[in-house]
Amino acid sequence: MLITHGELDHDVPMGQSEEYFIALQKLGVPASFVRYPREAHGISEPQHMRDWMGRQLSWFGQWLRGEAPKL
Repeated sequence: MLITHGELDHDVPMGQSEEYFIALQKLGVPASFVRYPREAHGISEPQHMRDWMGRQLSWFGQWLRGEAPKL
């Protein structure tokens, strides 16, 4: 599971993503949690967009195509 969250998100509290991540870890589910500073509910800064897209592509490659993780 890949969880990404903007630190300024007013739609979904950061605590919900943190609790979800912790619960997944306790259950032994492979999970990653990434916070993006200065971002709200959507990602808008170019460097964050590149990082987010790279993580998404790596996740799909690993879990759907069986590729080695890149990040």
